[in-house]
This record gives sequence, structure tokens and C-alpha cells, in this order.
Amino acid sequence: MYYVYVLQSKKDDEFYTGFTTDLGRRIDEHNKGQQISTQHRIPFHLIYYEWCLNKDDVSNGAWLSLARALEWGSRGHRFKSCRPD
Repeated sequence: MYYVYVLQSKKDDEFYTGFTTDLGRRIDEHNKGQQISTQHRIPFHLIYYEWCLNKDDVSNGAWLSLARALEWGSRGHRFKSCRPD
């Protein structure tokens, strides 16, 4: 199974998107600073994910769905309002 995900930085409220086969492990790697491209923005929290059965689905449909979700948000609400209090 493959996961497409969106993280939001608690430091600067910016988003990071990615995909993985182990969502929990990947979020931990981001939050422990093990990902060079995001280590200056930790900590992160997960705000959105989708799962796909195979990698082809991730590269085709899920990324398009994710791009739409980032642009329009879930049900018309933008992700920028998703940060928990």
C-alpha cells in the first residue's frame, strides 16, 4: 500500500507533500530531522493523506487529487485553517 500525504509545519505553517509505504515511519523521520529538505521546519503534523494499492495509482490519480486538495482544501476549506489549537 502507498500513502500520499500532506504535512504542515508547526514552525512556519507551510506544507510538505510526499508519498511512502509506511506513513507512521515517514512522519517520524520528518519530525526527527532525518529528512534534509524539511529538518529546518520541524515539528510537523499530518493534515491529509490518501492511500493507494499500487505505485502507479500514486503517480497518476492520487497526486492529482492531492494537488486539488491543496488548492481548494477539503470540501472547499483551505488547509491553512487546519492547524490544531
